[in-house]
Amino acid sequence: MNNKLKSLKNTVLWILPILLLVAACDQSSLPTNTGDGIQSELGVDALGKSVPEGLVYNEHNGNYYSAIEDLGITWDDANVAAQELSYGKCEAHLATITSQNEQDWIVNTFPNAVEGGYWLGGSQASGSDEPAGGWEWVTGETFFYTNWRLGEPNNANAVDENSIHFLPTIFAGGDGGWNDQNGNSTSFENNGETFYAVEGYVVEYECPTKVTGGGQVIRVVTGNGDIQKRIYGFNAQKGGDLVVKGQAQSSLQNPDGSKISFHMESTCLSVWGNNAWIGTRVTQSSDESIIPTGITFLWRIVDNGQGKNADDDLVGFYATESNPGTGEDLNLASFCTLQPTEDVFGPAFGASLVVGKGNFQIH
Repeated sequence: MNNKLKSLKNTVLWILPILLLVAACDQSSLPTNTGDGIQSELGVDALGKSVPEGLVYNEHNGNYYSAIEDLGITWDDANVAAQELSYGKCEAHLATITSQNEQDWIVNTFPNAVEGGYWLGGSQASGSDEPAGGWEWVTGETFFYTNWRLGEPNNANAVDENSIHFLPTIFAGGDGGWNDQNGNSTSFENNGETFYAVEGYVVEYECPTKVTGGGQVIRVVTGNGDIQKRIYGFNAQKGGDLVVKGQAQSSLQNPDGSKISFHMESTCLSVWGNNAWIGTRVTQSSDESIIPTGITFLWRIVDNGQGKNADDDLVGFYATESNPGTGEDLNLASFCTLQPTEDVFGPAFGASLVVGKGNFQIH
C-alpha cells in the first residue's frame, strides 16, 4: 500500500458498518456466509444436494466458499481457523485465487469480504526479495496469477508486509485489488475509535474432481485430403488435498501409415464450468525423436454433455516449456491453474479439435 493510502488511516472519519453473524464450525454448524444473499440463488450443488448453511457453492469449479467475519484477526490465526474446517470430502484453507475466473467469482459473491479487507491464503516466505519476491499460496499452488492493486506489493512505510488481503474500502479500496499487509497489523486507533484494516477471512473448500473418457479426432492435413488420426484417453483425478493422480494416453497416425503412441502421467487438473485443463508429463514414447519422455503437455478439454443431442466434445493441447506470452521457461503442468484460452496459446489449444467419436466427462 502506498503512503498516500496509508495516510488515510489518520484522517478517516467513517467506516462502513458490517452487521454479520459468526458461527462456530463443527460437523453440524458451519460458518456464517457474508455473501449478500448469493447462497439462496445457488441452493443446490452439482449433485442436487442442498448447499449447507454458511457455504456458497461455486458451480464453475465444484468448490464451496465462505466469508467469515472476525474483526482484527491476524493472518496466522485465520490460517489455522480455516484449516480446521471441512465439509464432507472437501478440505478447507484460506482462499487461493489462481485465475481471473476465480477472482471475478469471489469478488461478485462476497462483496462484504472485498470491502472489509478479508484475508486470502497468500503469504511471503521469510528472507524473500522485497517486496515482490517469494509470494506463495498456502496450498502450494503455482503463484502465477496475481491481482495486486496498483503499486502493490510495496512494504509501505518500511513495514514488513507479508500477507495478502483485499485492499479494504477504508483504505480507498474495495474493488477486489490485493494488498500486502503485515499479518499482525489489522487495526488502528483514531480519536479513540478502533478501525479495522482486516475484518475477516475467505475460506475455500477444495472438493474432489476428475476428468475421464477419450475420443478420436480426424484432421485433414494436406490439400489432397490426406487425413491424420489422433486418439486421446484421460483419467485425471484431484482430491480435496489438491493431489492430482491419473494417466493419459495418446496416439498419432499419419497419412503415410506411420504411428506414434505415448503414455503420460497427470500432474495438474483445473476445472471451470465445462472446461478442464490437464497438465501431463510423457513417461513412455514409441518415438523419442518426436515425442521425448519428460516433455510436458497442457490439455484443454470441453465437455459438451452426453447423449445423442449433445454437441461434440473438444480437445486442444500445447507442448512446450516456453511461455508464449513472455518467452520465459515454465512448467506447463503447473501453468494449467491459470485456465488459459486460445488468446494465450493459439486456436489449437483453444479446443478447436472436434472429438468425432468418444466422450469426455468432467465430474
